[in-house]
Amino acid sequence: MEIDHAFKRFQIAYEDELNDLRRQSRDLDRQGEEAYAEYRRQLTRLQEEYMTKPDDGDEEKSENKHRIITITTLIKVINNIMNIAIFYAYPNDRGYNQAILRSVLSGFAQSCGKETEEPKHAVTLLDLYQEGFNPVLYFDQEHRRRDLKDDPETAKYRTIITQADLLVFIYPIWWSSMPAILKGFIDRVFAKGFAYQYRGLLPQGLLKGKKAWIITTSDTPDFYARLFEPDYGKVLQHQILGIMCGVKTIKHHQMNYLRGSSFERRKRFLHEVHDFAAKL
Repeated sequence: MEIDHAFKRFQIAYEDELNDLRRQSRDLDRQGEEAYAEYRRQLTRLQEEYMTKPDDGDEEKSENKHRIITITTLIKVINNIMNIAIFYAYPNDRGYNQAILRSVLSGFAQSCGKETEEPKHAVTLLDLYQEGFNPVLYFDQEHRRRDLKDDPETAKYRTIITQADLLVFIYPIWWSSMPAILKGFIDRVFAKGFAYQYRGLLPQGLLKGKKAWIITTSDTPDFYARLFEPDYGKVLQHQILGIMCGVKTIKHHQMNYLRGSSFERRKRFLHEVHDFAAKL
């Protein structure tokens, strides 16, 4: 009997100790999460303060930028986080391209097959129409083309591209090309000295290591678009991103002949882009 009582007292003490350790572990986890969240907030503040403004020749600002980039990179590696920049160019917020965007965002928000409050990846959405982006490229004696890489009007976009691991482009094909606002964005932001440079006669990409995902829609029949139309989805993939900038496109999803597509086909395409985003 005494042995049984002693064993029970030991078992109760053991369970109490174990429960206490579990409580301490939960407290530490919560404190760690809170500290990490605060660290991310402070890093975001520093990014907004230093990364979106020109250096103006200030060595301290330049050094701080390099430190922030290094810290951000370490955080991504440790937490397996990918920085994703979405460039969206469609003016109708109730159109099919908007449905594609929502499906992609929903996919990125998934982790291990479950929707989470905290996305697995850090996603930055640039809706060029909502941004009111000015696509008009201009240069003269005071605004030289060679200085586009340092243009303060586009500094924020260069920072987003610099920090991104994956560039996602969502847009319709109009007149066999991308919308003018996206073309102007590339003209002004993907400038020489930032996105590419020349070594002799050949271009050298300055955005190597980054990947791209392109999603396009069109009203052209699928077989005709794939065989005969040199649309800007392909030009963007091969010439602009690949040859000039050194960016590798991992996938180009095309939803062609949208005007003649069935509800089921449109739904399947939305599931396809959602699932692709969720697996990244």
